[in-house]
Amino acid sequence: MAMACQRRFMVASERPPLIGLNEVAVGMPVPEWLATRFRDLTSTRDAELILPRGSSLSPTQAHKIGLVDSLYASRSEMDDAIHSDFNSCRVSARAQQETIRGLRRQFLDYFDTCFDQDTELFWQAISSHETQTAIGNALAQLKAKSRKPN
Repeated sequence: MAMACQRRFMVASERPPLIGLNEVAVGMPVPEWLATRFRDLTSTRDAELILPRGSSLSPTQAHKIGLVDSLYASRSEMDDAIHSDFNSCRVSARAQQETIRGLRRQFLDYFDTCFDQDTELFWQAISSHETQTAIGNALAQLKAKSRKPN
């Protein structure tokens, strides 16, 4: 969802969250439109190295490749910066929206053309025993991790 946003922020704390597309890690192909968006935000080479592995990235790694625009030390620092950004914007919101729409029109058209094919690939993958096993293993790992004391 973050890749659809005009700006992307993360907090790089002591226990930072991870960001990435983990479809491959659970036996699913990354939809073509989503891989294209990832590539558009980062680079072809970063997409080729990261997506086939289903890798998750730290905030610093995500920022380095362009997946995240800004990093902050705390949530309150991020909130203050976002608030300041919105308040200091002196241009027309409508003009901004139409400009962004124009910039993304080609991608949105591409998304529409890929939708049926990506949906079919999704159902094939999600229905496979291999994917069901991988998802089950991932859920078991998350469940075990959530039981560990901090």
